[in-house]
Amino acid sequence: MDYEVQVIIAEDHPAILEHLACLVENFESFKVVATAMNGEDFVQHVRRFCPDVVFVDIDLPLINGLEAVKQIQQEGFTPLVVFFTAHLDHALDAYQLSAVDYITKPIDEDRVYRTLNRLSDQMKKDRSYISSIQEVFLDPGRIYIKDGHGVVFIKQQDIQFVTKKDKKCVIITKDKTFETNESMGEIELKLNKRMFIRSHKSFIINLTKVQQISPWGKGAYVINFEGTTEEAYITRDKVHMIYKILNIPYKEEH
Repeated sequence: MDYEVQVIIAEDHPAILEHLACLVENFESFKVVATAMNGEDFVQHVRRFCPDVVFVDIDLPLINGLEAVKQIQQEGFTPLVVFFTAHLDHALDAYQLSAVDYITKPIDEDRVYRTLNRLSDQMKKDRSYISSIQEVFLDPGRIYIKDGHGVVFIKQQDIQFVTKKDKKCVIITKDKTFETNESMGEIELKLNKRMFIRSHKSFIINLTKVQQISPWGKGAYVINFEGTTEEAYITRDKVHMIYKILNIPYKEEH
């Protein structure tokens, strides 16, 4: 695999913990990012590292392994889970928590490596699925912003301009206005550089939506857009650049 699988192991016997960590580390692309000897520490490590895979002893102190995994799942963490224990009594409980595998002690190296192979195959399938979803969501023809309620997707061709309002960025389209706490710089990086320019420190404009450029005060110009009364500003040097591109003689207005 061309990515690193992050693993957390929870086991209260130091010798078993060390042995299992060594087996995992020796497997290609797997890395143990944290270990825990009780359920409380395990939950804290999951919150901190958001691992891809967890190996969890069911008989952990403070919080047993089943309850610890149930807790992280309720909090929204979804690592692949492998339980191990000296008893078979909890096998059904483990699989009800969507465990990938259930290993009995004493730890058998071949058994662990079979499990690691299964995990590796599952991770490849998951990554392939994520890549296919990314192709849809990360369509270069649109951008996404966080608006305080969630994520909003906006077609770039619909954007007329972006401006600042107080501490927020405001994205203006013909029919709707969107606000976000993202900075102008962050928004600018998402936009097509052939379509948008930073016309002013407080404005990013869609060149394809510009209807008119008119002088406004000393050293500045105002831009009008198709289908809206909203206006943006553009600096003298950017107007000069546009005139040059259009092969229009530039005469500074006074």
